[in-house]
Amino acid sequence: MAEELALKLYHSLHDKLLKLPDYVEVYPAHGAGSLCGLAMGAKLRTTIGYERNFNPALQIKEQSVFIKSLTQDMPPAPDHFSRCSDINRHGPALVTDLPIMEELSPGQFKERMSASNIVLLDVRGYHAFAGQHIPGVWHLDLNGNFPTFAGWVLPTDKDILLIADDYKKALETNTWARRVGVDRIVGYLDGGMVAWAVAGFKTSHIELASAEDLHDDHRCPAVLYCWTYEHRLNMRIPISKAPSISWWPSCAPATMN
Repeated sequence: MAEELALKLYHSLHDKLLKLPDYVEVYPAHGAGSLCGLAMGAKLRTTIGYERNFNPALQIKEQSVFIKSLTQDMPPAPDHFSRCSDINRHGPALVTDLPIMEELSPGQFKERMSASNIVLLDVRGYHAFAGQHIPGVWHLDLNGNFPTFAGWVLPTDKDILLIADDYKKALETNTWARRVGVDRIVGYLDGGMVAWAVAGFKTSHIELASAEDLHDDHRCPAVLYCWTYEHRLNMRIPISKAPSISWWPSCAPATMN
């Protein structure tokens, strides 16, 4: 299947698109960081002429070499790819039928989080999360390729309660999550971690270490990389352990910090 699709792409590019004039504008459907392709560019718009001259894939004229370049050394596909394909085949739920994200006071939030079908998700930045967070929460930085990792690791059979910097960020999180089939964000902590701490509820924190500190601290028994196996082959700390990120959803603990 992959070779067949790569062949069709080759003919689309060389028999159709590259026959267009250089000034024709192109608006990519994917952005940097997308796993729909290898090394996706960050340009929001381009032209046929620019791509003809500078796109590495278009410099490959030999059909077999082009196909090989697209079907080898590709990043692993996130779990939500197959899930979203199934949703597209049957038709998605209407947005009006999806759960409404409620603004919850710290007391209401604490009461709701005790249910067995609830997952807590914190989408603040790494430093804010490390400084203070609710014990047992999952952390995915909204600014760190959130849709890809949300679709990869978040369960779709549980309701999600959200902690964000503010309500605007919570709405943005909900929008991105829905785009990868994570449709069950049902509540948001009104006032965020400040309100939670003021209410006197339990918090936790994680110590951050610089590369220099990590190198000098001999107390550290192991270093765990949460990268893909391919990334680890290119650059890693020699003593590190690195299970592929695709391994996490099936055996990660409730707390994934």
